[in-house]
Amino acid sequence: MRLVLLLWGFPIIFFWGWYFLSLYDMHFGMFFLSKAFHDHLFGIYGNILHMDPTDVPAALAWLFFVDTLIVVGLALVGKYRRFWWTPLKSFVKHHVLGISEAGEGTRRKHPILPVAGPVHPAE
Repeated sequence: MRLVLLLWGFPIIFFWGWYFLSLYDMHFGMFFLSKAFHDHLFGIYGNILHMDPTDVPAALAWLFFVDTLIVVGLALVGKYRRFWWTPLKSFVKHHVLGISEAGEGTRRKHPILPVAGPVHPAE
C-alpha cells in the first residue's frame, strides 16, 4: 500500500510544484519552469479540452481531489480490513453457505439458490 501511495503522491507533488513555480515565473534558468512555457502548455490543454486555458488548473485540481478521495478510500479499506472482512466472511460462511462451526463437511441440505434441473434421489 505504501508503494501505491508513493506512486500516487509523487506525480501530484511534482505537478503542483511545477505549476506554482512556473505560475510565479521562478524558472531558475530552466525553460520548463518559465511563465511562457506555463501559458503555452495550458493553452494547448485548453484547445484540446475546448476550455478556457485559465479554467484548466481548476479542472485538474478537481480531478486530483476526486483521485485523492478514491486512493485514500482504498487505503482505509485495506487498513481496516479486519474490522469488516472477518464479520462478512463469517456471515457468508454460516448464513449463506450453511457451514457450521463443526467443520467444512456439514453443509445445509437445501441450498439457497435453486439447482438447475430436476434433483433425483440416490438409489
